[in-house]
Amino acid sequence: MLRFTVDPATSATAVQPTLSQAYTLGQDETPLPAAVSMTDGELRCQVEHARSAGVCLGFDSGAGTTMVATCLLQLRDQPYRLVLELARNQIRLCLAKCDDWLFADHPLAQPALKRLDQARELFTEAMVERDFMRAEHASREALRRAIEAGELLAYAHANAALCMRYASRGASRSSVGVRVDLDLDPLRLAPVLADIDLLMIPTPWRALEPQPGSYELANLDRWIHYAAKAGKRIVLGPLLDLSDGVLPIWMIPKRHDEVALRDRHAQFCSTIIHRYGAAVGMWITAVGLNECRFVPLRPESMVDLTRRVAVAIRHSLPKARLMVELAHPWGEDVALSPKAIPPLRWVQMLIDEGVRFDAVGVRVLQGVQERGGMVRDLLQISAMLERLVHLKVPIMLTAVGLPSSGKPGSAGAWRGTPSPELQARWLAAIVTIGLSKRFIETVCWGQLVDKDPSQPAMGLLTAEGKPKPSWEQFCSIRKRLKEPLGIGSRALA
Repeated sequence: MLRFTVDPATSATAVQPTLSQAYTLGQDETPLPAAVSMTDGELRCQVEHARSAGVCLGFDSGAGTTMVATCLLQLRDQPYRLVLELARNQIRLCLAKCDDWLFADHPLAQPALKRLDQARELFTEAMVERDFMRAEHASREALRRAIEAGELLAYAHANAALCMRYASRGASRSSVGVRVDLDLDPLRLAPVLADIDLLMIPTPWRALEPQPGSYELANLDRWIHYAAKAGKRIVLGPLLDLSDGVLPIWMIPKRHDEVALRDRHAQFCSTIIHRYGAAVGMWITAVGLNECRFVPLRPESMVDLTRRVAVAIRHSLPKARLMVELAHPWGEDVALSPKAIPPLRWVQMLIDEGVRFDAVGVRVLQGVQERGGMVRDLLQISAMLERLVHLKVPIMLTAVGLPSSGKPGSAGAWRGTPSPELQARWLAAIVTIGLSKRFIETVCWGQLVDKDPSQPAMGLLTAEGKPKPSWEQFCSIRKRLKEPLGIGSRALA
């Protein structure tokens, strides 16, 4: 067992609100199947079949409520101090990335390193302090400053790298895009979409085939026709999404019947490919199969279904570009489902099995009230993206987003209560971090217009169509990226 002490006040305000999102970690930051709970004033992780583990959980450090983790710790009877271990790992991550980036002597890094020095001093103070409450206070302040240092470091490094990448030439027209909603009218949005060259157009199976063999494609037809006529680059899909909100209602009773699932989906897939193939620049073949959230599949079935979609597309369109999409790149589902496969292992499995694709899509939707939607700091996002380089295929951020309003709840919050201004700042940071990495081709915002009031307000426009500060930021960034930035250029925001 892994045990952590935490004072009652900190537990009630900083840990308990997001405890449902907590999970344990093993080697290579892979989630472990283990129960995490608060019992008798202790955080306890029931870890089995491992000598060491860490815990990852939402924590309110004073710099927002974000997912943070401990280092791997030896299992023992004596409890660790939770906040101290969280601060230790956050400081370690800052130092490791600074070394990886060879960034310690760069002028842009100095504000971050100054904040990091403050965090280290407070951490040392907490280590030697014998009074538990004083040590807790110092640990929490060390964690807050380490998170702030990490975000400053990630953003500073991204700005330096972005200016180097686009020093002598501007970014491609499709480097920044947006995901649209089929229910919206593209003609009414045409003035807004005029300067956006890349549209991610979804193909939700439930909405497009509400009854077996009966298709409702009018909305999708409108978007494809508009995008093709306007000369937009179209990324269509995912064709295969078995999540509980996308699988047709009539297929739910048969979701454990792999043969029926395969055959019915093949008909849907064939219909979409033959109808829109000539207009589509890239196809998203599948998303989230490795998570086994609603339809638990055997690994061989995951691979087979993905392969069938790829083969169906290339049979009709031999030169088509294909993408496999990761819905939750930190792989939290592995901690809860024995059938779930870690995201990077899943993509590598497809490569090893000879499933051909041209890119990997990654969604980074933060502040969403679901497993895997908890907010993470910018340094963690940057570090996660850099692990994808080992796949040796181009990466596209297919849906990024942060709410502009609402209560944090179990989804956490970036730097405080969600607001339009914070959403705009996060947009600038995530686009900068994404495009600063040469293996990332595109960053797409995950929602254009706010729609359902019960859902997080992720849109760049309000439900009434009024632009938010994030829309102004989006347009400003896209305009600046059209031209060479030059070495030493100022930040995008």
